[in-house]
Amino acid sequence: MPQIAFAHEYVSDDYEMQFPANAGMIEVTYLTEGDIFLTRGGKTERIPAGAVMISRRTEPERTYAAGRQGHVTVGIRAEWEEGELLLPNYAVFADKSHFEQSIRVIIREYARCQQTTPRLSAMVLALLCDADEAYRRQLRSPDHRYVELAERYILDHLTERIYVEEIAGAAGVSVSYLSRLFRRATGKTLVEYSNTAKLHRVRELVEKGVPVHRAGAAFGLEDPGYLCRLYKKYFGKTLTNR
Repeated sequence: MPQIAFAHEYVSDDYEMQFPANAGMIEVTYLTEGDIFLTRGGKTERIPAGAVMISRRTEPERTYAAGRQGHVTVGIRAEWEEGELLLPNYAVFADKSHFEQSIRVIIREYARCQQTTPRLSAMVLALLCDADEAYRRQLRSPDHRYVELAERYILDHLTERIYVEEIAGAAGVSVSYLSRLFRRATGKTLVEYSNTAKLHRVRELVEKGVPVHRAGAAFGLEDPGYLCRLYKKYFGKTLTNR
């Protein structure tokens, strides 16, 4: 039976964490506010507020946010056979409130008991099974493929100016249709997703010592003033070389 390692709510204006590999650990998190950037295996992805994030800790991870970030989370120690459950790295499900409330109930119960009871084990198993079922439904939807194509186009063209018409053309659907699908699936508009993906990469260069104007120009944001205003708008912080 699964054992709970921790269960809590977390809110921070300066969130950054490093996690070592930890075989047998699964963390299920619902992002209540603010996006998270997750770096794992040399790749970074943005996980939007409103998403359910599932980390298996099979390799070291770094997570951080550019602004205020909040989440509810439960860490579970358990042994799983490969293929028993189909769990996403993250997903924005139609019934987001169900997952948030399920985790909050586990947090309250664990705070009361301070140990893993049979009731808590059953709650955790139900949470994982619900995520598996919701993710399988999402994968069966033809809409999921359009969102994937849009995300891939954006990530493949970050160094260029990106237009929504081009994204929709790559996905093979109309702008209005894709915009609705994308917002529902990710919690972001196509423009917001493109901008935050670019700004994340700009920030990485700035942290390595690249001047702000050069870092922005590398991703199609040639005007430093506009770049800094955009960064402040999305992340609530000033982008500067320290």
